[in-house]
Amino acid sequence: MATVLVGAAILVGCSSTPVVATPDTNATASGIIDALNTDDQTSFTHLFARSASPERVQGLWANLIAIRLLSITAQPDGSWQTAWQLPGEQGIATHLVEPRWLCDAGGCLLEDIGPRSGSPAPIWLGEAIGVRQTAGVTLVGAGDLTQWADPAERAAEFVGDQQVAGLIRPADTQVIEVPADSRDFEQVMGASIFDFADTGALTWIADSGGTAPQGETAPARIVVNPVVTEQANADSRYLLLVHEQTHAATSWLGHPASGRLWLSEGLAEWMMLQASPEAQQRSDQALTDACPLTPVPPADADFSDPAKADLAYAWSAAAVGRLIDRPAAASVIGTLWSSPDTPDADLELGSPPVGCP
Repeated sequence: MATVLVGAAILVGCSSTPVVATPDTNATASGIIDALNTDDQTSFTHLFARSASPERVQGLWANLIAIRLLSITAQPDGSWQTAWQLPGEQGIATHLVEPRWLCDAGGCLLEDIGPRSGSPAPIWLGEAIGVRQTAGVTLVGAGDLTQWADPAERAAEFVGDQQVAGLIRPADTQVIEVPADSRDFEQVMGASIFDFADTGALTWIADSGGTAPQGETAPARIVVNPVVTEQANADSRYLLLVHEQTHAATSWLGHPASGRLWLSEGLAEWMMLQASPEAQQRSDQALTDACPLTPVPPADADFSDPAKADLAYAWSAAAVGRLIDRPAAASVIGTLWSSPDTPDADLELGSPPVGCP
């Protein structure tokens, strides 16, 4: 019995824990950038483990070679901050992603690069993307870029031609992201598709982590909701993008002060109504049907409330239209936009934005 115990002790004493390497995340990040800069797909592939999906590695390469990946910076939590842009784009988008490693005693290789939990993901991290450039617009994504190209170009031309008290300042190239489906959209947004159930598209600043190289500002991009717009015709897509490209062209003003979302939404809606007499008639009718109207602007929450949104947009477009007609329109709108301390009474509308019977 004693002999057995001694033997057991010897066996335990001789066992050892396998040594596992730690990822050299900076070297791998640099290897990706170098491979892209030299168009060296073989070197890129060698950064991935043999067990990594060849189709996935090929897909990442094809997506990354289609854009301009400027840098990858390791973060304290193990994630990577990626900085990238598209042809002709002003500014640099930043997104956090997660390198996924396979490590053994010989070292660490990538198994995949995935989205960072709770963070919007770059569109190139998902399905195979295409990039299509038209006049003033670059479309990117796995969705059908062809059906968006003409509406996007028309909208860019219309918004660029408008002189609205110097408030409209479109970029030379507006990027529009077109996810393929709800899963792709959810990954890009870092949120459930149900959070955007009534949203055909949205404009946001493409900055979901870190500081862009050389202090470049992040660009305003438009993301299309493929579920809501699936059955939209060309005219509907055009008007949607006029609205969103107006948001992008006024992003230099920053986000409106609390309680002043009606200014941003009203200006975008007013621009859209200028592009469509039929839509203008429907908006006017919505105001008439809601009489008597209050002179108080809609609350920020009204724009996301299905029961209040139509009237909120119509009221705001009419009110902004009246402000634009003033000699000092840029000053008035700019002050209201940025200053939460300016009372709504200073609008001096004196009445609801339209007359009632």
